[in-house]
Amino acid sequence: MKDKNSTEDAMLRQKAEQELKTRHGSAQSPTVEADMLKLIHELEVHEIEFEMQKEELLIATEQAKNAEEKYIELYDFAPMGYMTLSKLGEITQINFAAANLLNKDRQHLMNHRFLLFVSNDTREMFSNFLKNVFTTHNKQSCEIIISIKEEPPLYIIAEGILSTNGDDCLITLVDISNRKESEVNLIKEKEKTERSELKFKGIFNRVADAIFSYDPDTFEIIEANAATSEMYGYDKDELIGMSCLKFSAEIEESIKNANKVEQQEESIVDLRRHKKKDGTLIFVQLQGHKIFVNNKPLIFAVSHDITAIKKFEVELIKAKEHAEESDRLKTAFLANMSHEIRTPMNGILGFTNLLQEMDLNSDEQQQYLRIIEKSGHRMLNTINEIIDIAKIESGQMEVNISSVNINEILGDCYSFFLPEAVEKNIQLWQSNFLQNEESFIFTDKVKLHGIFTNLIKNAIKYTRVGLVELGYVLNSSKTELQFFVKDTGIGIPTDRQAAIFERFIQADIQDTMALQGSGLGLTISRAYIEMLGGKIWVESKENNGSTFYFTLPFNNVVALEINKNTTVVEKQNQIKGLKILIVENDFFSTQLLTFILHHIAAEIITVNSGKDAVETCKNNPDIDLVLMDIQMPEMNGYEAVRQIRKFDKKMIIIAQTAFALINDREKSIRAGCNDYITKPIVKRELEFLIQKHF
Repeated sequence: MKDKNSTEDAMLRQKAEQELKTRHGSAQSPTVEADMLKLIHELEVHEIEFEMQKEELLIATEQAKNAEEKYIELYDFAPMGYMTLSKLGEITQINFAAANLLNKDRQHLMNHRFLLFVSNDTREMFSNFLKNVFTTHNKQSCEIIISIKEEPPLYIIAEGILSTNGDDCLITLVDISNRKESEVNLIKEKEKTERSELKFKGIFNRVADAIFSYDPDTFEIIEANAATSEMYGYDKDELIGMSCLKFSAEIEESIKNANKVEQQEESIVDLRRHKKKDGTLIFVQLQGHKIFVNNKPLIFAVSHDITAIKKFEVELIKAKEHAEESDRLKTAFLANMSHEIRTPMNGILGFTNLLQEMDLNSDEQQQYLRIIEKSGHRMLNTINEIIDIAKIESGQMEVNISSVNINEILGDCYSFFLPEAVEKNIQLWQSNFLQNEESFIFTDKVKLHGIFTNLIKNAIKYTRVGLVELGYVLNSSKTELQFFVKDTGIGIPTDRQAAIFERFIQADIQDTMALQGSGLGLTISRAYIEMLGGKIWVESKENNGSTFYFTLPFNNVVALEINKNTTVVEKQNQIKGLKILIVENDFFSTQLLTFILHHIAAEIITVNSGKDAVETCKNNPDIDLVLMDIQMPEMNGYEAVRQIRKFDKKMIIIAQTAFALINDREKSIRAGCNDYITKPIVKRELEFLIQKHF
């Protein structure tokens, strides 16, 4: 049976080959050597494969769409009525709850004036309310009546606030018809107390909302129902005679509104925060009305707990903001990924075309090849960062602890970035705190090198003039190393310093400088540092440079480790005369491995399928090393290794594959491989693996 992944990749390869023939035909320039033509052909095929696969990046946009759909669903099906009015009072957006209040289909309400649904006696009040929203820019509220033919009137509390763009009014509609009717009935019953006090008290105490009356001069509570005790947590005996100002979290506003009720002798509706006896804050809708009992004025108040509604509104706002931010980040990330893949591909394809079409001398050819190589490394780095962040987020990133010379790491990074710094006319400094024999620690060498590479690359990239300095110090207790990368670059705004360590985010995703980078480097660096037991932070001022610090435990390695490393180098140079089997179905990959291994091999055998690999190992039991490709026709690498292990347990088998995803290494080891290396094959890394087993 053919492996499913192998079949799909083979089909993709076949389509890419056909597309390439369509674009360029079969003719090639006779002036280019055969191997160069094959390399160019391979690059062009991979470019077409990238084009076919780029749609996978668009999956990220679906997450933003889902968040937007959640926001729309929350808005549309909210239990409270929401709508948006223009300055002319026309409805531009409305949810189902608000449309139901108006007894109309949502589509028929769009662009209609809301004022037409307001009763004549409250129409002027609503007009003033809408005007105040646009002129004062403050939250406004009013009580209106919705009047629809052949329908009973609806009493509505309208609360409005100006939109962020200043062009619309965002309005919340709360139907208080039932409460209004209850209030009217209660007031009528109160006026009949002289004839039926017991009847009034029965209704008074059965109402679910908190109802209490108080003296407008002293604010002392005269009467309160059972719901008041339940809502605020006070016993009935505590409430009577207590100042109702104890309820308020904003006492001055409460006094002001109480005076309005006293002076205007009309209902006042207010939304505010109240305190319960235990200090818990709740949101209430408070309505006050002036009444007379025995010719003495009292304020009759109805308090309705709307805390749950307020929490829902907060969640709705957060969902909207999250959807907008998610969409912004995903859009920026996809655009950046497109740039980071297309830019190096432009360099690769552009200069390969020049190699084909122009009569170039040897120096020009070498220059173009260096540009192609540099572009390939840049694209590979982008792909590796995407793979690394996937491994980190799934918790599958491994840590390989070994003896590491930190002075050597800094020296390698200094040497690597020095030409780039010189090209930009930037000074590059290195500061070592420890002598070489003291600078060995136990950590992950690859990850430490990657951390410094990301930080130094950013420092040089964002520095126009001045210097970049890298180094470290040892703390006073000799338990922790503090590394730093300092620059005199553009700096980072204070409000963006925390965000730069999040994935997809650079200091400014709208940077007009169009600087290179996937926006994943600092996220990966932070994850590596935390895996190694340290932490990272930044100190920066905008336009005044940045210093990135990170710490690692100082586990000093004894000098014996130096001798071990020396022995390893000597051993590597002694490896000779191996009989090697290369199992690889790609011609160029086979050629590359042959070139890398010819100096240590006495004999190299090549096959291009898993089935042939098994037969070759049976017929050649003296094979020392097998380099096994995983993705092959007829029989994949995993199955081939399992078959070989049935008759040979000692043969060294190293998986070499383009697979670089989660658990691929573990799958290779479980199948029977001794080790694992990913493509593209780096000569030094492959030699290190071979030296490890021989």
